Amino acid sequence: MIPLVSIYGGRLNILNRRSTLVFMHMGFSMAVSVFMFHRFIKGNIPISLEEAIRIDGCTEAQTFFKIVLPFLKPTISTMVILASTASIRQIMAPLWQVCRSVHCRF
Repeated sequence: MIPLVSIYGGRLNILNRRSTLVFMHMGFSMAVSVFMFHRFIKGNIPISLEEAIRIDGCTEAQTFFKIVLPFLKPTISTMVILASTASIRQIMAPLWQVCRSVHCRF
């Protein structure tokens, strides 16, 4: 595990800032999103559908935008809701502590 305090505090000197908290929470929520998208794609999109669209002459990009992305719309909306509520809940306490120590307003 990367020691985030030494990186943010020593090298970058952005330890007591709001943007640091936002970037940290965005990075941590990305792992959950990747696992959820991977599981949804492997479980709900049949291989035969992808093979049929390749036989019809579509490229990889066309396959993604025409077949996979419409299937992912419910998962995308779920991840937006979960990530935003989790980030808001997890960021409010540290943000309150940081802003209290450096006298900033919300």
